[in-house]
Amino acid sequence: MWIVFGSEALHLIWLKMDYKEYREKTTHKTKVLEEIIRRIEHGEKVDKSLRQEIRMVLMNDKQLSELDDAKQD
Repeated sequence: MWIVFGSEALHLIWLKMDYKEYREKTTHKTKVLEEIIRRIEHGEKVDKSLRQEIRMVLMNDKQLSELDDAKQD
């Protein structure tokens, strides 16, 4: 019986950690998009560092989706 409770407790901890990681990534993406929108609205150019950050975010999303697809197979 204690094995079941321990297993469920670990599962809940992992879910909590996954959600926290998801929330942090989403917050970062939101901030990057807000910065892009702000710059475009003010007529500023999007510099190379911000473009590189956008590429990194998109590459990470693509890699994560590929990993998820591989796990499901």
